[in-house]
Amino acid sequence: MPEKNMNFMTAIQNKSLALLLLILFGACQKAKVTEHHTAVPKTVQQLSEPGTNATNPYFTHDHLGQPVLCWTEALSDAEGFVLKYTTFNPSTKAFGEVHTVMPSRGTVVHPENMNKVAFTSEGIVVAVYSRKHPTPENRFAGSLWYSQSFDGGKTWTEEAYLHSDTSKNVGRGYFDLAMLPDGEVGAVWLDGRYGKASTGSALFFAKTERGKGFGKDKEIGESTCECCRTDLYVDQEGRIHVVYRDILNDSIRDIVHQFSEDKGQSFSGPRRISNDNWVIHGCPHTGPSLASTSQGLHALWFTAGGTPAVYFTSTADQGKSFSVRSKISEKAKHPQMIALPDGRLVMVWDEPVEDQQAAHHSGHAASSGNSRIVRQIRKGNITVDTQVISDPGSNASYPVVAQYDGYCVAAWSQTSGQGAAIFYQGLDLN
Repeated sequence: MPEKNMNFMTAIQNKSLALLLLILFGACQKAKVTEHHTAVPKTVQQLSEPGTNATNPYFTHDHLGQPVLCWTEALSDAEGFVLKYTTFNPSTKAFGEVHTVMPSRGTVVHPENMNKVAFTSEGIVVAVYSRKHPTPENRFAGSLWYSQSFDGGKTWTEEAYLHSDTSKNVGRGYFDLAMLPDGEVGAVWLDGRYGKASTGSALFFAKTERGKGFGKDKEIGESTCECCRTDLYVDQEGRIHVVYRDILNDSIRDIVHQFSEDKGQSFSGPRRISNDNWVIHGCPHTGPSLASTSQGLHALWFTAGGTPAVYFTSTADQGKSFSVRSKISEKAKHPQMIALPDGRLVMVWDEPVEDQQAAHHSGHAASSGNSRIVRQIRKGNITVDTQVISDPGSNASYPVVAQYDGYCVAAWSQTSGQGAAIFYQGLDLN
């Protein structure tokens, strides 16, 4: 065979070998994104006092960037529930003094409508909470209230309505809070003041005025799904983002996104983050979550439009276009997500625990009635690690997650014979 042809055949063989290696490497990379849950060391701790029926955890950050965990807890005198919060100390890797927002006495509990605190850049604590007052016309009627503390949670101002309309037969809730680029606290919530039950609630926005509490509210969206949490988020460039479940064409309930580039003076119109086309005549009780990195804005949510699962998407152009959704887990519900300083994403969710004994006898997986908390770390579209972080045999749900300089803290509500309690686990991801 001529030398030229031999060189040609050798080149083809080398390319074939390289292609084979590339396929094998791709298969290995693909295997990384399959669901595989590993056990974690015993680091789970209970935060709330035993027997206090503590539920509905929520993470925010104070004016120093430290994680702050809020929850709702039963009062000992049978007068309902009260909002509490505590700050995580990055130096000691432990939570500090627990503060009680006393004006919130008599508040209600709902895992998608968590009571919360937020902080202005000056350290003013703003607590927002809900109360129900059912009427013959509307059994879901309720109001949102707020109180402020100027001394680190020691004393609180007299409570006031968050919303300008105070009609008693209106349902309001499913709010979120965030520190805005100007250092004030912003709030969004679902509001039924227009009485359009067939088309859901309206979305309202308000912000605090320096030292004076919340100013005049304004409508920024309409036809929202009435009972899914909203997410108010400020990205690394100071844009304000809102995501929520909207009602489209009467019965489609998909996640939409709006944003503001002028500190909340105006908002864009809603745009779907994914054309899931989930047709459901009811509320799924599971809302979306946002995080941002240098690669853009990322969203995480549950839908049953197509295969029921938690999905992920991103946008690099402020929501003008989103990537095709990618499936995270078909077992997951109630997802939450944060970004680490190095661009990795940390996701948490709850999922049902399979009854292994029933599965052994029937040959089919079945839920034991309990749920567990899963944490997943991702770098782009690659799954770095997936772990079950709640204790085996526990009934854990509605997780939340926060981070400080790469140290990650996840918290959740866990029920037992003693009632509900708040548990958490920390992990250094540096």
